[in-house]
Amino acid sequence: MVKKTTACIIMYIFCISLAVPATAELFSETNRYLLNVNATDTSYNSFVLKFHSLPSLYVNDSLPSAFRITFGEERIGLGAKGIIAAEANPDSITPYGCFVGKAQFASPYLDAKVRLNWYTLKQVSHTEPTDVEFERFYSGKVTAISGMFDNDFTLPEAFLTFKYRILNLSIGKEKVRWGPGYKGTLALSGTALTPFYYYHLKLNLMSRVHLSCFLAGYDDDRFYKNEFTGFDTIKSKTGKTSIASLPSRYGVGQRIDIRINDHVQFGIHELCGFYGSNDLTRYANPLQVYYLGYNSGTNEANMMAGCDVNLLFKPFRFYGEFLDDDITIFDDKGNPNKYAFQLGGVYYRNKIIREIGFEYTHVSKYTYGHYSILNRHEYWGEPLAWPWGNDQDVFTLHVQMNPCDNISLLLEADYWIKGKGDLKDEWLVDGRPDLDHAPYWPRSSQKTIECIATVEYQPFTWMSTVFTWKPSVQNKKMHNDLFGYIVLSVPKIY
Repeated sequence: MVKKTTACIIMYIFCISLAVPATAELFSETNRYLLNVNATDTSYNSFVLKFHSLPSLYVNDSLPSAFRITFGEERIGLGAKGIIAAEANPDSITPYGCFVGKAQFASPYLDAKVRLNWYTLKQVSHTEPTDVEFERFYSGKVTAISGMFDNDFTLPEAFLTFKYRILNLSIGKEKVRWGPGYKGTLALSGTALTPFYYYHLKLNLMSRVHLSCFLAGYDDDRFYKNEFTGFDTIKSKTGKTSIASLPSRYGVGQRIDIRINDHVQFGIHELCGFYGSNDLTRYANPLQVYYLGYNSGTNEANMMAGCDVNLLFKPFRFYGEFLDDDITIFDDKGNPNKYAFQLGGVYYRNKIIREIGFEYTHVSKYTYGHYSILNRHEYWGEPLAWPWGNDQDVFTLHVQMNPCDNISLLLEADYWIKGKGDLKDEWLVDGRPDLDHAPYWPRSSQKTIECIATVEYQPFTWMSTVFTWKPSVQNKKMHNDLFGYIVLSVPKIY
C-alpha cells in the first residue's frame, strides 16, 4: 500500500543520512552490542543465533568444544552437554532431560556443523514460546517403542559451508536470523524449527557490504491438511480433510546489509513464501526481485519486504526494524495494514551492570498470515518471524548484570497488549472488514504485565545452573512460573 511503501522509503533515507565519523573501539568491546547476551537463553538453547545482529558482523562460532583435533589447516571439534531441567506452573511441574552433541569441522574451503539433541520428553510446551524454556518442541510424531521412556531426537543444525574468497555457500539445516532486536525480530527470528536450505549464499564485499539469499524447503505440508476442504484456499476454517496430499512449501529470501561506518549499519530484505514446483523456476533464481516474479505469476505467493537499522554511539546502540507484509503499491478500500515495526535502545557498561535496554514492538493483525493457507509465514505451526505471532504490542525493559565472574543476573519487565488474532486469521475469510479507520491498538485485547528474574551460576567450567522466576498479572490474577536448569559439559581439553 502507498502509505506503507512511503514509510519504507522514508526509513531507507533516514538510514542513509546518518553517516558519522568512525570509532573502532565500539567494535572491539566484547561484541556485546552484537549479541545482546542474556542469562536465560543464550548458551543452552536451540536459538543462540537469534541474538546476532547483521550477518556481515556475526561473531565466528568457535570450534566447540571439549576436544579439538588439528590436521594442518583442518580442525575438528567435538562437544557434549547434559541438561537436567524442570519447568513449573500453577498446573504442573514438568521435569525432563536433554543430551546435546555437537561436532564441527573447519578448513580453508569447507566448514561443517552438526548439533543433535536427544530429549527424554517429546513436548514441554507447544503453546506460545516462553522466554526461558530450553527449547520448543513439536508434538505429533510417532511414539516411542513399548517399554521405552518417552523420548525424541531433534536436529537443530546440520549444514555444510563451502568457502571461496568472499563467497560462502551453505547447504542444510541452518539457523538464520535477520534483524537487530532484543526479544525477537520481525522477518526471520531463528526461533522456529530449522527448515532445510537448498542454498544459502553469502557474499562479503570489503567488509562493508554483505549480500545474502536463500531457498528453503518446508516439509510440513501435512500440518495443514485439516484446514482444507480442497484446494479452495479461501476456505481455511474447517475440521475436515478431503485431500490426500498437499504440494510442497518453499521460502526464498534475499538481503543486503551495508555498514556505512562503525556507527551506522542498515539492511534491506525481501521474502517470499510459495508452494508447488511450478513456481520454483520463478522464485528459486537468486538474481532477481521476487516482486517482479510475483506480478507475472499466480499471485498466490506471500510477499514481504522490510528494512532495519543499527546506530552505534559508544556506549549506546539504537535500532529499528520495519516489515511490510503483502507488498502492494495500490491501496484498495479496507485493505488490512499488514505491517510490523520495532524500536529499541541499549546502554552498555563494563561494570556490574552490563547493559540496560528498552524495546517496543508492534505487529498488526493479519501480519504473516495469507489467504493461501500453505503460504503462511510459519514452519510446523511456529512463526518464522516474531515468535509470538501477530495482533499485539509489547513494551520491554531489561537489565543484565554480572556481579562477579561466575554469576549473571537478568531482570526483565514486559507489558503485553494482545488481541485475539493469530496467523490463521485472514482478511478475506473474515469478510473483508474495513480497516482503513481501525484503531492502532489491538481490539478486545488482553493486557499482561510480567517480570523475569534469572540468575545463572557457574561454579565450575563444566557445570552451570540457571534458575528463573516469572511472575505475571493477567485479568487481575497473579501467575507464577519457575524454571530451573543444570547444565553439565564435558571438561575442556586443549
